Amino acid sequence: MPRAPGMMKWPGIAVLIVVALVVLVAAAAIATLPPPVQRYFRAVLTVADARGTPEMARGELMRFLAEATWYPTRLLPGNGMSWDAIDDSTARATLRDGDVDASLEFHFDAQGFVREVSTSARDRTVGDRLVPTPWRGRFWNYALRNGMRIPLDGEVEWVLPGGPLPYWRGHIASITSEPTR
Repeated sequence: MPRAPGMMKWPGIAVLIVVALVVLVAAAAIATLPPPVQRYFRAVLTVADARGTPEMARGELMRFLAEATWYPTRLLPGNGMSWDAIDDSTARATLRDGDVDASLEFHFDAQGFVREVSTSARDRTVGDRLVPTPWRGRFWNYALRNGMRIPLDGEVEWVLPGGPLPYWRGHIASITSEPTR
């Protein structure tokens, strides 16, 4: 069965997307409201509607690459993943899935940990358009979990002319992984 661009299945990686769960719970609650109130919340809660576009697939691959700091074995070369050195502390990671590929620059600290991932152009929804915009994720507070050092804290932001616009900050309270069978 063919997959939509950007819809990936990686063996051994169990990812719980809390935002999706919150949206599903919110959608169920909204469905119980009177129709005018439903329309209001659906208008307010719509984040983006770019389903099935190559731009959306590329953006999701970029997000996946950034999140791979939490399951670093996915960053190993192979299975569509490749690396190119830029300088002593920066490398470009490229992930290919079918006809879609995405690249991020990974910036490493003196200990070799990922401190930042970035790109000069990730599509951001502005009104009804997708606008290529500088974007970055920052990671810190590394600790040993499941035999690997991962960042327990992170932040993601658009880098706008007027200054950064953070839109996600998080702390990993717990994480589990399952070996590939």
